[in-house]
Amino acid sequence: MKKINIILSLLLVAGLTLGGCSQKANSENYDAMIANVEAGNWSDAMKDYNFNKEEMTSFEDAQAIYYYAQANNQYSMLINSDSKQNKLDAFSNDLDLIAEDYSGKFAEEIKEFKEKLATELKDVEAMPATE
Repeated sequence: MKKINIILSLLLVAGLTLGGCSQKANSENYDAMIANVEAGNWSDAMKDYNFNKEEMTSFEDAQAIYYYAQANNQYSMLINSDSKQNKLDAFSNDLDLIAEDYSGKFAEEIKEFKEKLATELKDVEAMPATE
């Protein structure tokens, strides 16, 4: 009986230790994504999320931050194109999946970016078609 208690105690300690390491790794991946967004490294932030998607579920704003990074990445790659269609594609993103009342990390920046895109989209739509 005493051996069983010792074994169970050891298993419990090992489980708690491994669980703590996993949470630390989750936090490090999340922090890396945040740092990349802050630096404007949109594609790296997207990679941080995509390569650790399952781990990121413990952070409720991780997916919204990913949508923000994805939209910025797409916008920056396409907006300076000579093609009207490419410019229009710069506005096709998942920002609408972020709730209007979102209040997590980068909430103000996300709101401002949505407003910027809404204003610029009108200008691009008014452009003559290009081939």
